[in-house]
Amino acid sequence: MGKGRCMNRLKTLLGCPLPGKLKKEMDADRMKRSYRQVMILAGVVALFELALVALALIEPGAVWGVHSQPQHLLFFLALLAVTLAAIAAGWFGRRALERRPAVFLALCYLYAIFICAWGSALSAYEHTHYPSIVTFLYVVLCVSFLIPMRPWQAMALLAGNQVLFVVLLLLLDAPVPERYISILNSGIASLLGIVASGLLYHGRVRDFVNRLTILRQNQEIIDINRQLSQLVYTDELTRAANRRYLEEVMGDKLQRARAAQKSVAVMMLDLRFENILSWLTQGYIP
Repeated sequence: MGKGRCMNRLKTLLGCPLPGKLKKEMDADRMKRSYRQVMILAGVVALFELALVALALIEPGAVWGVHSQPQHLLFFLALLAVTLAAIAAGWFGRRALERRPAVFLALCYLYAIFICAWGSALSAYEHTHYPSIVTFLYVVLCVSFLIPMRPWQAMALLAGNQVLFVVLLLLLDAPVPERYISILNSGIASLLGIVASGLLYHGRVRDFVNRLTILRQNQEIIDINRQLSQLVYTDELTRAANRRYLEEVMGDKLQRARAAQKSVAVMMLDLRFENILSWLTQGYIP
């Protein structure tokens, strides 16, 4: 019993998919709330890369770390091309993605993987010139706060990104004292990114469940009011409208007739089953 409860708590903490229809509704809600911020992130990345590529072409000797190296121009152009392709896909394929929110979330995760790999490679190479992980920190923060991910996805992405950064530092023979400090700082940044992404996800799930609960309660209230109205204005035996309904309807009709200066006609019928049966069987009404 305790083991099953712990497993359920672990699944909840890691953000495992919700069951059935709730998963689709949650994915649609996540896409609706994340579309704009993902497009803004891609736009900022595209502008940043355009500026760096232009700087590398205009003034190759500028002090921009790895960005000033002409041999890396193709790398930045590749990042720019992927970002522009992501913006075009999100802009022109928005309606198709709205019908399939899971595809949108998967594409966002792939784009996050690409950005993290780029940030780790860039930070590791810059570390051979001067000890700085500013780019790594920016990438981790942007991905953690702007890309919609479940906690287990954020954990896998940022932990894998941290391992990639450490491996690249070792392969590129970065200075030893600064290397270990950068590994420690990047690990703390990755851990904070995982925690932030998890908190954001659970906050969105909580908001989604609360809004869904409110909508369902409102619908239940509407149904109950409809049933009460039917009980109040309907005769229980004949299921026909009763006098209370007639009084309210007549009052409204008379007000409309006075406002429009029109007359109102009222027809009263006294229908009795015994009289109808006598007329059908004996040919007269007693």
